[in-house]
Amino acid sequence: MYKGKIDKLINEINKIARLKRISYKLENIYEEYDEFIEDYYFMEWLRISQDGITQIEELNNMLELFEQTLEELEIAIYNAEDKVDIICNSILAYNKKELGDYINDFELYNDNYIKDTIMNFIENNMYEIDEDYLFLELEKLLEGGIGQHE
Repeated sequence: MYKGKIDKLINEINKIARLKRISYKLENIYEEYDEFIEDYYFMEWLRISQDGITQIEELNNMLELFEQTLEELEIAIYNAEDKVDIICNSILAYNKKELGDYINDFELYNDNYIKDTIMNFIENNMYEIDEDYLFLELEKLLEGGIGQHE
């Protein structure tokens, strides 16, 4: 039972990491696209082309699509973080002792501190992980270490 919960936790962490990477890339494209549109407007103003209005509308529609996609990614990340919270509660309620086999002095930390540490790790993580890495990072972070950057 414990292994399945950890797998679910890792899957959600990896899902959040992927969504955050996609969001980051899309935000960069969005910013560059905005500059591209400004340049395009300038070029159209210089050329005064006949079909410029239709092309400008298409560009603006693409910008709206970027905005909608970014909002959907934000919602997906929020929902995945909620799942992580539920999984953490379940693990801490029923499997905290087993986690102590993987993380030194795990039983010394209160549940809220552990959950906050996991959520902070997720917030700062952009990479997919495995079980060993999760336990290693969690142990460092719980002990007050800086985790990923050591």
